[in-house]
Amino acid sequence: MIKTIADTFAKSFVIAVVICAIQALFGISFVREFMQDNLLNILVTLMAINTATIAVILSKMYEISREHQKKVNEIFGATKSQMLLSIREQIALIGSGLILSILSKKIDWSWNPTIINISLEILLLTVFIYALFILYDTAKAVLEFYQ
Repeated sequence: MIKTIADTFAKSFVIAVVICAIQALFGISFVREFMQDNLLNILVTLMAINTATIAVILSKMYEISREHQKKVNEIFGATKSQMLLSIREQIALIGSGLILSILSKKIDWSWNPTIINISLEILLLTVFIYALFILYDTAKAVLEFYQ
């Protein structure tokens, strides 16, 4: 579980660094402005989509467990724990996004403002990309579940 979270964070971070580097090459600041204005709304929306999708999957799991006359936890215990982990991750992302958004609004850092601002931009984008990985995993699970 922790390894999966660390892997997803590492992938998200690397992608964020690449995107920020490309942005720096072009001399624009789209990512920071977009993330400051929209990140929390996007994260809450992605969590709502994920929660609705999980509800559909849970209803199908309940239906299957009734057909086999077993409890959902007996058949799908690991699946349910992964769903719960997904929701916990998203809540943590919303909290992280809120803190990073607040910090990124401060412009006049006294110690190395350029490094701090670039770091905040990368971390904001990392949170967003991590949330997209969660959405991707949920969609993949739905497709696999109904095959």
